[in-house]
Amino acid sequence: MLYRLVPFVGFLALVAAGCTVSVPDPGRNTFACHDNVDCTDGYSCDVSTQRCVVNGTNGSDLCAAKNCGNLACVYADKNHTAVTCEASGCTPGAPCGSGGTCATVKSPNATNATNVACISGLTCTPTCVNPASCQVQGASSTTFESVVDATGAASCSNGAICPACNPGEICINSASGPTCAAKCTLGTSCSGTNGWCVNVADPSGSKQAVCAICSPSCQASTGTCMVYQGAFFSTIEAANANAVCSCPIGSSGWYSLGPSTCTNLSPHPATVLNGRGPTLAFGEPGTVYLGYTDINGSATYAQVQKWWDPTYHKWTNPAGSTNPSAINNGSAQDVALAYVPVGSTAPAGLRVVWSELNATGGKRQIYLVREDPTSGWTAEGHNPLPQDSNAGNGISNDASSDFFFPSIVAVPSGNHVVVYQDANNILAVHQSGSTWKPFPAVATSNITSTSSPVVATTSDALGIYVAWQSMPAPDFIALRTLNGGQTAWDPYPANPASDSTPGVSNNAATTAASPSIALAGTNPVVAWQAKATGGASYLRVSEYLNVWRSYESSTSLYSMVFSANATGWIGPVSLAIRGDGNPILAYECSATSSIPKICISQWNGSSWVGPASGSTYDQFADINADQHNPVIAIGPSPRDPTRQAACVAWINDNSNAQPYVRCFDL
Repeated sequence: MLYRLVPFVGFLALVAAGCTVSVPDPGRNTFACHDNVDCTDGYSCDVSTQRCVVNGTNGSDLCAAKNCGNLACVYADKNHTAVTCEASGCTPGAPCGSGGTCATVKSPNATNATNVACISGLTCTPTCVNPASCQVQGASSTTFESVVDATGAASCSNGAICPACNPGEICINSASGPTCAAKCTLGTSCSGTNGWCVNVADPSGSKQAVCAICSPSCQASTGTCMVYQGAFFSTIEAANANAVCSCPIGSSGWYSLGPSTCTNLSPHPATVLNGRGPTLAFGEPGTVYLGYTDINGSATYAQVQKWWDPTYHKWTNPAGSTNPSAINNGSAQDVALAYVPVGSTAPAGLRVVWSELNATGGKRQIYLVREDPTSGWTAEGHNPLPQDSNAGNGISNDASSDFFFPSIVAVPSGNHVVVYQDANNILAVHQSGSTWKPFPAVATSNITSTSSPVVATTSDALGIYVAWQSMPAPDFIALRTLNGGQTAWDPYPANPASDSTPGVSNNAATTAASPSIALAGTNPVVAWQAKATGGASYLRVSEYLNVWRSYESSTSLYSMVFSANATGWIGPVSLAIRGDGNPILAYECSATSSIPKICISQWNGSSWVGPASGSTYDQFADINADQHNPVIAIGPSPRDPTRQAACVAWINDNSNAQPYVRCFDL
């Protein structure tokens, strides 16, 4: 019987006597072919795949059009309608490229029906813990129809995968393996979770912003769960462990740096030697240091706690796991702090200075150590420590006298200055290279047992000012500055002499005490407490602008910030200068009662007001206990390092004296 092919729309008809049979159109390259005769014009048969392909003999024109050059030309899709160029020269089954695997893949080249190619940039679903472990399984022995087929065979070689996370979630590390967590905006509060958004590592080691949660939860009305925003944690558990509550007090804007419960606001369960501290210093942004004298039985130790730095995020020991108390012999007191920032000529870190009995003659000396993140506490300069039995006399280095009340200024150049006193003198030393050298004595007469010298310097240490409580009665506030040749301390100002009655305090009817000094630019500002013969007491402050003057009037000698009657109380004062050049004061106060509270007042350009309340002062009246010995410092906010904050530390004297800290973002 004779057959003939008859073209027909949509199919070919095979015509025989009395019958017609429809067959697939060989021009459709999805159907099989045996040779080129089976394919219509414009198509040719790829004998390796038995498919009709477009324009060319055995499909080689697809590779030519792709112009793969030295790369391997392989099929890109399951239907062999397109090709792709992949890296060649690899070993099937071996890793290659960026998270890829080398595999054997079919090619339209008739002379070589397969090519060895690197299937790069694989994506495994679910995601591998280590993206590099996403590999084509069986690649060493299997020939794949196309790159798509090879990629479809990809899986995690180590078996560790991320779960399939919901929209808005991301895979991160946890102690038990990869887990999903909600995405969030770094450094913000997490809505509905009482959490804080912080960086946590994902399985590839990259940073992902997810929520860390405080445990126990912060009190909804008083606490905000927070983590220092510069931190990067390896697991979500590590982030949670460092999440702490920032505890604002009511609606005043003052917040406590304390435990996560926001109920016990003491940062450290210590019994503190009252009347000897505390002290504060700001470190790198987000870091606050608290120093105090800790009582343990009959022994006293220099303690320092560090708050919210990028490593610890809570109150902890600064230099690794140790504290200055580890090098004390049990007689430390009078702790003072200063910080040298990163980028200074001098080594960065905290300086801690204190007084303590030496190991040999039983005389109280002045000691100084520097915080070293790698080696703990390091004696800086020629500064033998108390346990050095042969020569443990510190920076005071005089075993014939007892020394007290050190005050320190750390200078970026390294020329740090420390002043202190004995029963008859006010003395000063400075660091010069690897040694501590004495300045001339600041004062050698009219010294009280509590003269409490304080020091302030310009940033280059060329302007050094020392203020103290001086005799004869009634006591007054004296001030001297080191002359240009550093050979003597001159009264400041020289006329009238500020180191003789009536001095800076300039009122013979009152006894002045507890001076505090700071510099507004290069102008010294001094604050002090004054008590009149009749029992009334006052808080005063004066700035030197060619003359000593008040902030209210150029004709007044000092500002009267606060006054109390004979039954009231004004105690020690601490002074700091805001970024706008205006002073802020923390002081003991009670207008009509002998139970002191901590009060804070600042000059706003026209009057003395509390930073939060706008009244004459802010007061921590929510704590029902005596509050003593405040100290105030200004630096980057512990909650938002892009802002400035004033932090106040004091001793809360209830059943036992404990250090407290509260801050206010300015």
